[in-house]
Amino acid sequence: MLRGMGVSPGIAIGPALVYNNAAIGLTNRMITVNDVESEKQKAGAAIADTRTELEGILAKLDPERDKTMFDLIEIQIELAEDPMLGDKIYQYIEVSYHNAGDAVILASEDIARQFEGFENEYL
Repeated sequence: MLRGMGVSPGIAIGPALVYNNAAIGLTNRMITVNDVESEKQKAGAAIADTRTELEGILAKLDPERDKTMFDLIEIQIELAEDPMLGDKIYQYIEVSYHNAGDAVILASEDIARQFEGFENEYL
């Protein structure tokens, strides 16, 4: 059973979003030069699928009533479309020969470390 603290009065019935902060593990499966293009296509398709899924969630939200969630999903879409993330993913595939899944994890961790280094919490 999960326990938490209610932040709003009342009862809510519906699907729950359970956030699990478990680490995502790398497979450490390396690719060959012959696999680079197909891995780049996999990564590009995953990014496109992510955007489509997030836009579907966004379409179901009321921007007034669900403002916080609406804003969070919009931020997730912007992050998925960030050219810096895409460039880092492709670099891990093209230069280091990581598979698409590992490249996404490594690129995301690189960007997260950059944000952690910012002194201004609004950046």
